[in-house]
Amino acid sequence: MRTPFAAMLIAMFPLAVAAADVAGVKLEDKVRVAPNAPELLLNGAGVRTRFVVKVYVAGLYLPEKKSAPADVLALGGPKRVAMTMLRDVTAQQLAEALTDGFAANNAPADQER
Repeated sequence: MRTPFAAMLIAMFPLAVAAADVAGVKLEDKVRVAPNAPELLLNGAGVRTRFVVKVYVAGLYLPEKKSAPADVLALGGPKRVAMTMLRDVTAQQLAEALTDGFAANNAPADQER
């Protein structure tokens, strides 16, 4: 399921950006996943809407900027997806929405990985 998940994230964030303000949420241009970990760069960001309601802002952080999905998938090292919720959503609702999104955007064979 790693490949479909990464492909979904790449599709969500097609624009490479520096530090960003998306729907009022400030995303840092650089982060670390641990104090001694390499610095990660904001590769792209976007807002997820459901119907007309803004649900969350997400940013994709990578060791180096990439624009092609295959390049992102081939990139080694740490990666980070930062999500800031814009609505009150339970863990169950978020899990169901992510599962539904994967199912709607990936072939059944890809979901079996």
